[in-house]
Amino acid sequence: MNIQPYAVNQSQIIGTYQPEQILKGKISEVLPDRRAIIDIGEKRMVAKVDTEIKIGNEYLFQVKQNKDPHILHVIGGSASLNNEKSDQKMVSDLLRAFHLRNNQKMRQIVHFFLNQQALSKSFLETVYSLLPKKSTLNDLKTIQFMNNRKIPLEASFFQALKYSGSEHYGIETVKNIIALIDQETSQSTSMEHFRGVFNTLLDSNKNRISDDQFFKEIKQPEHLEIKRYLLQSFFKNKGNQDVISHFLSNLGKKPTILIDHLSDFIKEQLNTEEIKELKQYMLSNGGLKNYDTVSIIQQLKLLGLHHEHDLCQSLLSEEKMILNDSLKEGALRLIQDHETPSVIKRQANELLQNITGQQIQLISSDPALLQFVTQLPWPSHGQIETIKVYWEGKRQGKGLDADDCRIILSLKLETLKETLVHIRIQHRSLTIQVQNDDPLIKGYLKQYESGLKERLQKLNYQLVSLTAIEHIDSYLKEKVDHHLPPSDYKMDVKI
Repeated sequence: MNIQPYAVNQSQIIGTYQPEQILKGKISEVLPDRRAIIDIGEKRMVAKVDTEIKIGNEYLFQVKQNKDPHILHVIGGSASLNNEKSDQKMVSDLLRAFHLRNNQKMRQIVHFFLNQQALSKSFLETVYSLLPKKSTLNDLKTIQFMNNRKIPLEASFFQALKYSGSEHYGIETVKNIIALIDQETSQSTSMEHFRGVFNTLLDSNKNRISDDQFFKEIKQPEHLEIKRYLLQSFFKNKGNQDVISHFLSNLGKKPTILIDHLSDFIKEQLNTEEIKELKQYMLSNGGLKNYDTVSIIQQLKLLGLHHEHDLCQSLLSEEKMILNDSLKEGALRLIQDHETPSVIKRQANELLQNITGQQIQLISSDPALLQFVTQLPWPSHGQIETIKVYWEGKRQGKGLDADDCRIILSLKLETLKETLVHIRIQHRSLTIQVQNDDPLIKGYLKQYESGLKERLQKLNYQLVSLTAIEHIDSYLKEKVDHHLPPSDYKMDVKI
C-alpha cells in the first residue's frame, strides 16, 4: 500500500478553519496538483493553493474551502524574510482584506495574534471592542488565554481575568481596604465583618493550642518520653529548694495521681516564654500534633474560591444559608452595603474581580488537563503576604488528580528571600526541589527531611527525594509568575 508522508486524517481538519479566515503560513513542501504542506505556527496542514508558491516563503492565506480539497487563496505577496518590515506588510494586507480600520490599536492586535492562530473579521472586531485605547501586552495575553480556554470574549470575563494576575489588585487591595476602614470614625457591619475575615487570615498560623490544651495533651499516656524530658529540664532550670520540697510532698500519692498532676504542677511554675519554648521543643521532636500548620485548602476557602459552591450547596439543601467567611464574601458585603464609602467600594470591586478571575482560570477546554495559578494570602510575621501556586495535572472528576500532578510555589521569605519550590507527584511519590540562592539551603532541608517524610507517610504519600539547587529556574519561575499560564502540552494537527 502506498501511503504518502503528507497524508492526514481528514476528521482532524473538519471545522478547524472556517471560510474567509486569514492565517499566516510557511511553505514546507510543494506537492503535485498545486498542493502544499504548510506550517502554521506549531500546526501543519495540507491544502491546495490557488497561485504559484515557493518553498521557505511565508504567505497570508485566506480559507476559501475547508473541506476536501482544502483551498487557500494567497493575499498579497510573499514574505521571504522573517523581519519586522514583512510582518507589518502582512498586517496591512490583512486589514485591507477585511476592510478594518488601520490604526495603532488594531495593528497591535493583528500583529500579536497573526503568528498564533487563524483570524476572522468578527474575532478582531470583538477584541478591539474589549481592549482599552492603550492596551498592554498583559491585555493581549488575557484575550489569548480566554480564546484558548474557550471562555466567552465578554467584558466581565476580561476584566476579572485581567485583574487576577496582579498582586496590586489582590492582597495589596485587601491591605488598602483595611487601612481605609481604620480611617473611618464610624464603621458599618460590613466593614467590621471584613476586618474579622482579615484577622482570621492574619491569625491562621498562630499557635492555636492554648496553654490549658497543651498541658492537657501531654497528660496522655503516649507522651511518656516527653514527661521524662519535661521533668528533667524542669528540675535542671527550676530546681530551687522550695520548688523541690513542694514537689516531693506529692510523692506519697499513687504514681498515677502524681503523673496526672505533674503537668499542672509544672505549669504553675513556668512563665509564658518558658511554656512557649517547651511547646516548640515538643513540636520539633514530633511529640505533639503540629497546631501551627496552615492548610492550603483553608486559605483557598478564606480567599473565597469556594464561595459559589457553598452557596449552591446551601440552596440545594433548602436550609438557612450559612456561608464560610471569606474575602470574596466580605468584598460583596462591602459593595452591597449603602453605608460603605465609595472609595472602599471601589477597592472592594477590584478585589472581587481578582478573586473571580482566579476562579475563571479553573475553566479548561481540555477534558483531561487542569492548569491554573492561584495567589494565596499567607500569614507571615504578623503580615499577610502572597504565595503564588501553579497547579498542573490530570483531571479527576471536577478537580486535580492529587496522585499525579505538578505544583510550583513562589515564595518571598524574610530570611531566604526569593524561593521556588518545585513538587512533582507520580503515583503518590513526591520529588521536591527547593531553588534558592542561599548556599545554606541544603543544610536547612536536611534538618527537616525526616519530619517531612513522616508527615507525608501519614497521608499515604512517599517522599522520594528532597533536594536543593542554588539558582532559580527561569522557566519554572515564568510558569508560576504568569497568572494566565499557556499550556505546555503540544499537539500536531495536520490538515
